[in-house]
Amino acid sequence: MSEEATLATLKSDYAEKYGFRVPEDYVFKARKGLDEEIVREISWLKGEPGWMLEFRLKALEIFRRKPMPTWGADLSAIDFDDIYYYIKPIEEQQRSWDDVPEEIKTTFDRLGIPEAERKFLAGVGAQYECLSGDTRVYTARGLVPIRQVEPGDVVFSFDEQENRIVPARVKARAYKGEREVFEVRVGTRTIRATANHPFLVLSYERKPGRQRGRYRRQWKYLYELKPGDLVAVAKALPDVGQSYPLTQPEIKTQVVGRNQSTEYVLDISDRYNPVTLPERTSVDLMWWLGVYIGDGFIPYTKGADKARVE
Repeated sequence: MSEEATLATLKSDYAEKYGFRVPEDYVFKARKGLDEEIVREISWLKGEPGWMLEFRLKALEIFRRKPMPTWGADLSAIDFDDIYYYIKPIEEQQRSWDDVPEEIKTTFDRLGIPEAERKFLAGVGAQYECLSGDTRVYTARGLVPIRQVEPGDVVFSFDEQENRIVPARVKARAYKGEREVFEVRVGTRTIRATANHPFLVLSYERKPGRQRGRYRRQWKYLYELKPGDLVAVAKALPDVGQSYPLTQPEIKTQVVGRNQSTEYVLDISDRYNPVTLPERTSVDLMWWLGVYIGDGFIPYTKGADKARVE
């Protein structure tokens, strides 16, 4: 097929698929252009700390000093003052796809975006773009590399309002490409992450003229950390998962005996003490089994009717 024919095929249903618009219904829409006032307004609306605002203002100055690239395509026609740099479609990030405004769902549907990507673009997907793919993550199905985490998996998240670690279901995932990775060591633990990975730290702050300061909890990016900073480390995780049925052992109450002339049935039920075995796993049972097995091991002998901890 020629290039002209290929283009004609692509354009044949373009208007039907993409020739639509949805009325604007934004919570906030900044004026066009990019200057210090706009940057300060965006930072204020996002509730960002002062250091983030300073970072944005420095980036703006660098952007202003940079000349327009002269290689590649001609970019001279771009009018940077005729662009909206910040539009807020909804009041807050949604935690469920069902809560996403209908007009956004309609747009994604008309564009043919797959469901998993819709959830990610709508802001309800879990993002792990700043950890290396081999970083192991605790899930309800065990400890797995983060590259193997799938939508629907249950991972663990820190709830700042409740001040505790809670299970959270992964909505979607997205690959962010290759980036420079740094190694951070905290005690006996090591994590490999990019410079923009956030860490929960305990910072000591003292106001000018005060003899005493106070500690406060805050998030810092990896590039802001320095040796000696106090970084939060999870000591325990909540119990998650589901109960599994246990196979009940067959307890023999009769055996066949033999003598020189005949066979006979022997009742041996009186040799066993009455016992009630659990039918399903539970938190207490798994704790007990962990203690029991952790102190030794259980050997298995083929044909034997019992096992012994040694």
